[in-house]
Amino acid sequence: MPGKERFTWARGLLWQQMGLGYMAGDGNIAKGVPACRNAVLLGSKINNPDLVLHASITIAFGHVQAGDFVRARQVLVKIRGMTREGRHPEFRVLKNIVDIDFALKSGRFEDAGNLLMKSGQDIEKFGLIFLYPSLVEAGALYRVYTGRFEEAFQMADHLNDFSILEGNNFYKGIAHRVMALSFFKQGKSKAAAQEIENALNALDQLRKGDIHHFLTQQLAGVIYFETGNFLKAGGFLRPSRDYFETISSDLNCAENDLISWEQKDSPNALRLIHRGLKIASREGYVFFPLISGKLLVRAFVLWMAFEGTFPGEAPMRSLNLKEDPLRVMEEMDRVLAWVRPREKDRIIENLRPLYKYLLPAIRIETLGRFNIICGRKVLDGKIFEGARPLLLLKSIVLHGSRDIPKEILMDDLWPEADTASGEKNFKINLHRLRKAMEPEVKKEFGYSYIIQKAGLVSLDPVLVTLDVDEFLALSIRAAENEKNNELERALELYDSAAELYKGDYFAEEPYLEWILRKRDLLRAKYIEVLEGKARLHEELDQIQKAVETWQRILDMGLILKRLTRTS
Repeated sequence: MPGKERFTWARGLLWQQMGLGYMAGDGNIAKGVPACRNAVLLGSKINNPDLVLHASITIAFGHVQAGDFVRARQVLVKIRGMTREGRHPEFRVLKNIVDIDFALKSGRFEDAGNLLMKSGQDIEKFGLIFLYPSLVEAGALYRVYTGRFEEAFQMADHLNDFSILEGNNFYKGIAHRVMALSFFKQGKSKAAAQEIENALNALDQLRKGDIHHFLTQQLAGVIYFETGNFLKAGGFLRPSRDYFETISSDLNCAENDLISWEQKDSPNALRLIHRGLKIASREGYVFFPLISGKLLVRAFVLWMAFEGTFPGEAPMRSLNLKEDPLRVMEEMDRVLAWVRPREKDRIIENLRPLYKYLLPAIRIETLGRFNIICGRKVLDGKIFEGARPLLLLKSIVLHGSRDIPKEILMDDLWPEADTASGEKNFKINLHRLRKAMEPEVKKEFGYSYIIQKAGLVSLDPVLVTLDVDEFLALSIRAAENEKNNELERALELYDSAAELYKGDYFAEEPYLEWILRKRDLLRAKYIEVLEGKARLHEELDQIQKAVETWQRILDMGLILKRLTRTS
């Protein structure tokens, strides 16, 4: 290597080492990433791929530490080919350790497991013992997050042994932190508190300001918050939050904010939660390593209580609210219990979208056999306490499901009744219908599937879907696509509409006059759909399918003639 290039290489290596020192030691990502970028530029200038690769891995490490997952992914993808099998095994393992950390922090545990196995094989094959402790730490965290706690404790013991061999307390502190996290994830708060104190004592003997010291402080704050010791939790969370903000570590900042340890100071709690969820939404975080599901749900419910809007797609995916609706309901009860009386009505309205989100969707099938499907279960007709509640539902559906004056419904079901009798019958049967569709209603929110307001009755458009609405929408879209000469797409839509029409509209009610006209209209629309489908089969030279579709239309005609003669 010529002297000038050697000088440039030395500068580049110095920049890379400085960047690594900033990030791994001080945790100063804002200084570390630019330093490594300088190393990449110098490595590119002298065409030294090893320097470029090493500095790029360190940059990726910095982005993962900061929670900047978009940039981390970009860098890792870019250098993937530079660490392929057969070259740079030490860099490949180093890159994989960064990738494992990234996978764990973003909740991709299967990816993390695969990378751990490959990296372990490389370390053993090439004798890369200096990378072993980092891999053990990553492996221990993987086992904590996937619920394999005994294995996590064994790996923490390995780190302890390594600390004794090296004669320093660093890996001892990391081992105790892993054990504290493992106990915490199991709900064993007392054991977690003991282990986190051991971790703090071990890491306190190192230089203050080290990122690992503040990561341990943050975990201590989370553990003490969970035990209800909010004062002690705040003593750990405040300085760690300030530190993570200084070094631009967004994931850690978001976790601190979402804990919101000042629960009784609702304005400040809301400010912290707002900040944390805003970061999580912006960065796309779907997993929070330190926050238990309980604390995350609490933060989310508090947000909804005071804001009334969902915070963003990523935090929603991280929660899986529908998997544990009882926990969310408990948190809503908790909020409603301590909120000021004058604010209660507003809080209830703000929480209403969340309450509705937790309810199972209902689908009503009207074409062919009449079914009410709640979640994945077909409701048994017996729960409706008679035929009248179901007839009331059919009348609501028939008249468009939205803002139907109750007088129209009463006229369908009780045409001969006087006003007082009709009103009484309507109230009784509406209550039975609502109770059957929503047997465990929460009194603060009332019934959600069927809404009555100012004498108008509606099915909730989010919670309740109708096959007949889908059939008509598909028919319209198919005709529009055919008109625009998008024939294949139009045919797909005609096919979908035809599949939905499984028989006549409310076929089980052949003699109700107020249903007959809409039944005839929908039957005619179905024939229109079949004609469009047959026409497009001809256009696309699908002759056999065209013949089969025309035959279906002829069969429909024969059925109609038979029905006409019968009537």
